[in-house]
Amino acid sequence: MYSQTKSTGIEKFMAQSEAKRDRIVNAAMKEFRYGYKRASTDAIVKDAGISKGLLFHYFSTKDNLYEFLVRFAMDTMQNDYFDMVNLGQNDIIESIWQQALLKRDISDKYPYIYSFLTTVSISTKEDGSLDPDISNHMSALYVQKNREMLEDAFKCCDTTLFKEYVDPQKAINIIIWSVNGLFDSTENTVFEESNIDGESYERFLDELRSYLDIFRTTFYKSE
Repeated sequence: MYSQTKSTGIEKFMAQSEAKRDRIVNAAMKEFRYGYKRASTDAIVKDAGISKGLLFHYFSTKDNLYEFLVRFAMDTMQNDYFDMVNLGQNDIIESIWQQALLKRDISDKYPYIYSFLTTVSISTKEDGSLDPDISNHMSALYVQKNREMLEDAFKCCDTTLFKEYVDPQKAINIIIWSVNGLFDSTENTVFEESNIDGESYERFLDELRSYLDIFRTTFYKSE
């Protein structure tokens, strides 16, 4: 629960223009994505183009800023990704494509959000980062949301799209395993600082599209 002082500071922060808020959020996520202990508030304010006094006017402490970022990132994923995915889509391949496009839209606005979220699960009280109870809850929630979304996609999948001799469940497993492997193999290069731009994500989407086209040709009936 936020203290009154913390709540007031965050309210003032959220009252700023969206452009200013996003500039500060992105600078902070960029710095915190390698972990709490290594993050420098000096680097954050320099990148955001604000004074250190103003940063602490909003968040009071480094701990408060980090906790805010975790909650902000999770809220963004909930509102702009989980709530936006069309769970009524009966084409599992098309559903995966839509999810990738939604993730691109988020990364366009918050380039460091995915690499930042990966640090949350390994945050510990020993290194001075977010309380493990909050960290573990947020990590578990993120994993749970992804699992529920995947299960819902399975339930909505129209198995009549598959060729008669194809086992739909096995085909779906192959698709999911392959796509997850592609995400894992490209995540570091797509979201590293030197590679974060629209062009790099478009290259990833082109590669993903080529895989999905192969799956569609291999497993689906001809249209």
